[in-house]
Amino acid sequence: MQKWECVLVAGEQLSVASAVLPWSKLLRSLTDWLAETGALTDLIANQVRSCALKEDIDGAWKLLLPGMQGREAAVREYARSAYMRSSPLTKIHEALAKLNFSGVITPNLDWMLEKTFAHREPQCIGPLETASFAGGFCVLKLRGVWERPDTIQLDPQTAASTNLRDDGYRTFIEATHAVHRLLFIGINPAEIGRILNGLNWKKQPTQHLYVLAAIAADDKAVSKAWEQLQAAYGFILLTYAAGDSATVCQFLEKLLPPTTPGEDQREEAITSAESP
Repeated sequence: MQKWECVLVAGEQLSVASAVLPWSKLLRSLTDWLAETGALTDLIANQVRSCALKEDIDGAWKLLLPGMQGREAAVREYARSAYMRSSPLTKIHEALAKLNFSGVITPNLDWMLEKTFAHREPQCIGPLETASFAGGFCVLKLRGVWERPDTIQLDPQTAASTNLRDDGYRTFIEATHAVHRLLFIGINPAEIGRILNGLNWKKQPTQHLYVLAAIAADDKAVSKAWEQLQAAYGFILLTYAAGDSATVCQFLEKLLPPTTPGEDQREEAITSAESP
């Protein structure tokens, strides 16, 4: 992969395949816990659950905020214990581990990517720590690093808004795109929108954004969301059926270093992806 240095951008779906709770389900779990402690009334708790079931994450979070006041440390510890449970690596994680990525960017709060690239001895940094990053292989955690609790932002939208107000973060992400290809995997439209929105993306003739997206055949709303994002940002969209990890692994295997001199499947894989 040195021929086309690439940064991995991994989203929630990658971790969900390892039995890590998605944010919507963790919100419901957090709601149950707060209701048990008396911090939420039954009425508010039911409203939060309803929002979370409808994937109205922003609405659910706003309803939860009053019940979390004064309990921020306890709420953070509750989330940490949920995200940091031991979970097995998937076949996709194992395939990713074989690739020579320049770095990793993720909104995920679990530790699956650190586990995947443990052999690279990654340095984990938060988005507001990018200005002081000295180099090396890093995992940029867009919602913060658990070892430094003050960097943690549980709500993805709050984290995205905070990050975009930081000049150091904006410069880091824009510079990363200027010199690397970005491969998005396990990410949903909302996540990629939070990462790309508001940044100054300069289209490069030889550096591109690639997205491997799982789309259910009958999910027209998600398909339309991806089409709109693709039109806005010009990324190469590679789709596969939800749950079809074999197709993803086959694609990733084509990006491995060639076994025979002159045999380079990586450019062939990318060229095929770019073709109509």
